[in-house]
Amino acid sequence: MAQEFFIQRPEVNPTIYVYKLVGVKSHEGYIKVGYTDRSAEIRIEEQIGAVHVSHEILYQESAMRRDGSSFTDKQVHKILKRKGFRNLPIDKQNEWFRCDVRDVKIAI
Repeated sequence: MAQEFFIQRPEVNPTIYVYKLVGVKSHEGYIKVGYTDRSAEIRIEEQIGAVHVSHEILYQESAMRRDGSSFTDKQVHKILKRKGFRNLPIDKQNEWFRCDVRDVKIAI
């Protein structure tokens, strides 16, 4: 009779994703930096699906470190803010930044 000695790793895939809205004047020049433990496509659809806004996924990367731990978008946001990248003016606590994908990759 086989026994499991170790708890199996859950089927999650921590992911940092970046996307932009297409044709939305209020968000021009800003990109969304988010986190999900599912697919980025599913998470983005949850966020903007009801309003049917066009978007473009610019980047996705695992949020899993080599040691098996993970990080979230909040940690990436903190680095972007410290480097002086501005949030969308309507809300200082939001996840929209005036930067580019290269800046996000550096922050990761």
